[in-house]
Amino acid sequence: MKKQLLLLLAHSIIIFILKKRSFSVFIPNNNHRCTFLISVARNFAYFNRQKFLNFSHFLAFVLLLTFASRTASAAPKNVATPTITENGAPAALTTTYGTASASSNFSVSGSNMLQGILVTPPAGFVVSTDNTNFVATVTVGSAGTIPPTTVYIRLSATTAAGSYSGNIVLTSQGATNVNVFMPASTVNAAPLTISPNDVTKTYGTTLNTVNGSTAFTSTGLVNGETIGSVTISYGSGSAGTDPVGTYGSVISASNPGGGTFDPANYNINYTYGQITVNPAPLSIIADNVTKIYGQTLTGGSGSKAFTAVGLQNGETIGSVTIDYGTGAAATDGVGTYVDCVSVSQGTGGNFSGHNYTITHVSGNIIIVPAALSVTADDVTKTYGQTLTGYSGSTAFTVTGLKNGETVGSVTIDYGTGGQANYPPGPCDQCVVPSNATGGDFDSNNYSITYVPGNINVEQATLTITADNQLKLYGEPNPVLTVTYTGFVNGDGPAQLTVLPVVTTTATTISPPGQYPITPAGASAPNYVITYLPGELTVTDSFGIPNAFTPNGDGINDTWHIQFLDSYQNCTVNIFNRTGQSVYNSNGYGAPWDGTLRGTALPAGTYYYVINLKTINKVLSGYVALIR
Repeated sequence: MKKQLLLLLAHSIIIFILKKRSFSVFIPNNNHRCTFLISVARNFAYFNRQKFLNFSHFLAFVLLLTFASRTASAAPKNVATPTITENGAPAALTTTYGTASASSNFSVSGSNMLQGILVTPPAGFVVSTDNTNFVATVTVGSAGTIPPTTVYIRLSATTAAGSYSGNIVLTSQGATNVNVFMPASTVNAAPLTISPNDVTKTYGTTLNTVNGSTAFTSTGLVNGETIGSVTISYGSGSAGTDPVGTYGSVISASNPGGGTFDPANYNINYTYGQITVNPAPLSIIADNVTKIYGQTLTGGSGSKAFTAVGLQNGETIGSVTIDYGTGAAATDGVGTYVDCVSVSQGTGGNFSGHNYTITHVSGNIIIVPAALSVTADDVTKTYGQTLTGYSGSTAFTVTGLKNGETVGSVTIDYGTGGQANYPPGPCDQCVVPSNATGGDFDSNNYSITYVPGNINVEQATLTITADNQLKLYGEPNPVLTVTYTGFVNGDGPAQLTVLPVVTTTATTISPPGQYPITPAGASAPNYVITYLPGELTVTDSFGIPNAFTPNGDGINDTWHIQFLDSYQNCTVNIFNRTGQSVYNSNGYGAPWDGTLRGTALPAGTYYYVINLKTINKVLSGYVALIR
């Protein structure tokens, strides 16, 4: 049943093809027809992926369709030739680069067309069928008859400057190409202005030619084009030495390149820029001034005590005027006086103030302490003397005081040379001054140096006195002795390096009289020795009075023993009959006046004992007190 239906369908298709004899209309190419028929056969052999015919049936069906196709293609043909017709001629066009020209036009039509007519203008032109939307090519109409249609042509806005002409080619399948001549049309270069930027520079700066500069503006570029860079050259005003001012039309641009523009599409006009030279900043800085307290600063012109920062081209300033404020006076105290050195009026040298914006920077006055020396006076003392330090001393001299100022006093301290046992000789720098005060000076204004003085320790005076001696005629000379006066620091004869030699002219047989006792030859490093002679008395008796009368008549009122004046170390003791001491003395400076503690003793006989000490001799006897 399936086979019968399939064969019935195939028969109907063959009959249709034979009647029409135009199978080629659907598939003109024979090879394509066979392929088509095989494809149809396969679709008939299989339906919904189910096999309806076996291979033998399938092959017979294909042969049947092939025969039908060849029979149909053998039928006679009668097909018309496609024809393109143009009417009118476009006129020459002119525009400026970047602007589309006005349009010109012509008409095109076609008959028996298998497809539309493709309109292809020569290079530089674009076409349109509505005079609004222009494109590189346009297709007019479609298969069949194409009525007369106006085609518009114009120069494109992006067409480079130059002359353009050529054929407008009309093409379509099966039709002979038609050329429509386009007269020579011109795209003129667009006006383009390139302006270098104005430059403002500071005096002393040099401007050099710059290749590849972007310091410019342009007017007239079209189609969104850009200029990458230009060469910038500078004239007057570009040198570092060109003075302050405005230099017009001295910056030029050339050699534009880069970017997306083509210089050939433009008539380039270059304008000029100007250079403005502004003053350079210049700081004239007054030097700080350091002065010593007590010094006076006086301002004036012609000073070189400054620093210039910002001078250009190796220029110089000869001098400035300096004025001083607080801190300049001699009496201004030690310290820093900020901005008290003012500077102005830079002159001389080879600079020009016109080329600079000058800032004057003040300096400081720095007052440092003046040198002041306080020197302690030298001191002379004697061996054995003690020096004790103290404040309020005026034993000094001052060097370096300013403004008539004075120092009231200092504190003095003594070193080892002030000790009592410091040996004779110099003690250098042993008098130490400090703490200068008082007066009207201010110690803050001075750097004080205290200069010690010296102590000169002199030898102490040692007096060696020969002791007086007494002897009876015919006796040997007593031992000659001396008395020392002036030992200090607990010294004694042991400190003598050489003991004195004591001599007398008296001999055993010297007659009664007084003979000198002479000490000499002693030596001691800490002492200067003086000698006092003594006296040796040779007597035939000691001449001690045996009575005196203390009655106030001025005669023999005291018991005077003349020779005892020479025995200052003697002792005198007087006793009454019962042995009671009524008088005693060491030495006999005040002779006995017959009293006991201010009360008169009764008349009577009294007994004495005299120890001369120095000659190891004791004298004794009695004396009568008579009233």
